[in-house]
Amino acid sequence: SRLRPKTLQSVDVPVIDNRVCERWHRSNGINVVIYDEMMCAGYRGGGKDSCQ
Repeated sequence: SRLRPKTLQSVDVPVIDNRVCERWHRSNGINVVIYDEMMCAGYRGGGKDSCQ
C-alpha cells in the first residue's frame, strides 16, 4: 500500500474534442465511444497526470 497525499493533487492538461479523442484511442486499438456528456483531456502521448 502506498501513502496517499493529504493535499488534493492537480495538473493542467488541455481539453480535447471528443471525436479527436475517439480517433486517438482507435489508433491505439481501443474502440471507445465518448458521449457528449463526457469530456476528454490530456496529451496524445500521455506522460502527464496528477500522480506524477
